[in-house]
Amino acid sequence: MNRADFVSIVAPIAQKLWKEGSGVLFPSVRLAQTILETGGTIHPWYNIVGYKVGSGALTAYWKGRSVNTSTWEVYNGVTQTVKANWRAYASIEDCLRDQDLLFQLDRYKDVREAKTPEDQAV
Repeated sequence: MNRADFVSIVAPIAQKLWKEGSGVLFPSVRLAQTILETGGTIHPWYNIVGYKVGSGALTAYWKGRSVNTSTWEVYNGVTQTVKANWRAYASIEDCLRDQDLLFQLDRYKDVREAKTPEDQAV
């Protein structure tokens, strides 16, 4: 999949969520974030936001399916290969809607209240 294909699939969903008022992220920020997380690849488990299983609390959009893969993390400035459990979704839209639930947490107040994509990215 090339970058144009990725954008042609994800951008309309990001715009739809924004237009209906359910999307927290500006479509441009959402698209940039998903490209950073995936390198422009859509895996069969549709997690394009890098959302790990975490506490395992189910949501309206994540039903508990997960995928375990190798990834990398940086600890104290050192990059290490680790295994991680990622949320697996039925669709890209479910993934993005689940991410919007995450952004309802208090710690993302500044993201929700940002008036521009630039401010939101900060």
